[in-house]
Amino acid sequence: MLTMFRRPVIAVFVCVVALGCAQETEIVAAQPAFPSTPDGTITAVAQGFADNHPEIIWEALPESYRADISGLTASFAAKMDPELYDRSMALALKFIDVIQSKQDIILASETVQNTGADVAAIEAKMTPTLAVVRTFFGSEISTLAGLAAIDWQAYLAGTGAQIMAQADAIPAEEGKDPFVLFDSLQIEVLEEAGDTARLRVTAAGEDPEEISLTRVENRWVPSEMAEQWQAKVAEAHARLDELTPEEVQELKGQAMFGLAMAEGFVGQLETIKTSQEFDATVGPMLQGLMGSIGNFMPDMTGTDDEEPGTDETE
Repeated sequence: MLTMFRRPVIAVFVCVVALGCAQETEIVAAQPAFPSTPDGTITAVAQGFADNHPEIIWEALPESYRADISGLTASFAAKMDPELYDRSMALALKFIDVIQSKQDIILASETVQNTGADVAAIEAKMTPTLAVVRTFFGSEISTLAGLAAIDWQAYLAGTGAQIMAQADAIPAEEGKDPFVLFDSLQIEVLEEAGDTARLRVTAAGEDPEEISLTRVENRWVPSEMAEQWQAKVAEAHARLDELTPEEVQELKGQAMFGLAMAEGFVGQLETIKTSQEFDATVGPMLQGLMGSIGNFMPDMTGTDDEEPGTDETE
């Protein structure tokens, strides 16, 4: 259950930091009404997600963390080549649009049918998943200029909320829907001393698990995050600082070649009108990929199959 609770929270942090993350935008003032207690923090974040308000994550961040994210955004946008970034994002968006428009043709093809995958199950998850991905790539971050000027709190409140609403349509195994589990959280403070706290978190139908929180600037965050934040941010800045304009141009030259090939593939896919054409022209290239997707799709809810142990003999 703890994994269930952490995933959407950590995913937002990772996504924001990995993107590089707005020009030195004005930091949103901490909301006075935001809980100052560890259990109140967990309840507020869980309720925010349950109510489709992912911007609660921004409110839950310490002020300095928000400044770090904005600073990384500015550094990334300043280093990245606009043509390379914009063309890459445009290609990703076009690929998604083509897949959406050709979805019935692709799923009906022998290439997919012969994988032995449950095509109906793939389609049930593929449609809303593509909608989520399209919203992401078609949002404010679709251009480098948009990323550089982004307001992350507004982004989470707008695009983030839209993505969450679309993700809610992705079928989940019974009892494993995180949006439902958020509503059932029970939180018990096991220990609180100074700026640290240990809590037991329980959701309906799940075993209770313990989490540790640390107070940073009157905000309670996962202790592991508090321990690693400064080092991770410094590492990200160092990597960006090491990236010279010459290296960016070298990367751009290599990437543009790959983009041209990918654009040719997407263009070819766009012309296909029947499943037979897909099998003849694109199928051989995607056969292995679709087999992998078929294996992956049933596990999208986050369940992990237990692997049998193996005995080593000499």
